[in-house]
Amino acid sequence: MTVGSQNSSGKNTTWKTGLNYDYYIRPIIESLQAGEELQNRCCGWEFEHMQLASAVNLGLKESRATQIVKIAKTIGAVARPIFVAGKLRSPIPIEGDLKIGDVLLEINGKAVGRMADVRSLSHATKAKVTILRNGQENEINIETNLLSSYHTSKVVCWAGAVVHQTHSAVLEQTTPEFVRVSKREGITSPANAVYISSIMYGSPAIGNLRPVQWILEIDGRKVRSLEDMIEIISSLRDRAESDEYIRVRMMGRKGITSVVSVRLDSQFWPAWILEREGEQWIRKELE
Repeated sequence: MTVGSQNSSGKNTTWKTGLNYDYYIRPIIESLQAGEELQNRCCGWEFEHMQLASAVNLGLKESRATQIVKIAKTIGAVARPIFVAGKLRSPIPIEGDLKIGDVLLEINGKAVGRMADVRSLSHATKAKVTILRNGQENEINIETNLLSSYHTSKVVCWAGAVVHQTHSAVLEQTTPEFVRVSKREGITSPANAVYISSIMYGSPAIGNLRPVQWILEIDGRKVRSLEDMIEIISSLRDRAESDEYIRVRMMGRKGITSVVSVRLDSQFWPAWILEREGEQWIRKELE
């Protein structure tokens, strides 16, 4: 898959990326074909790679290092151990759970040498994990939580920008400054805030509205929920023809706000809403 973006100077950049079909795509297709609900679980932790030398300095045994190198060679990659980088949300700490900085060595007796090995946690209700902590190897038991198969029941497309309520994975990436600015803006529930997940190329959103941003105001009117935005979009249909540009105020995940102007094009890029009704998604035109 080729992905493209446009930087601030207007130059286009493209790069190639992809997903492992057997790991990520096939299970979804097979579940849909069987009429089953796809089940994914979350252990509540974020994982990242680290340098092998760093893990050795933390006390990684030579036998473990050799094991990781062998796993890396099978996929033609550089040996990089996996460690716990962060906590998803901040619940009360559980005795015997993982901790930030732990290096993963085994999951249910299987050696961990690449990020794909951690994927087993998305299907297991419980797991026995061998970790390196404070220079010592330890075994701990963790439990996972079942995730919903979908995070929103309503999606809106406006000016070529696809927006919806904020899903949990995005909230986990926000900063303390984002929380402070949200409170100052009067956002009582960030989960209800309107989040831009993507934009369509060739649409009025290009170069103006940006993904991973929250919409705070449209045409001077506050946006605190998707219903607010739908109401504003409906009212814009009655604007004067001379009012070509709409002022939009946004905020990024670090709490930085910005203001842009968007020229709407209801003929080629009309607004619409996609709403889940029972087991179906129904599309309705908003203008």
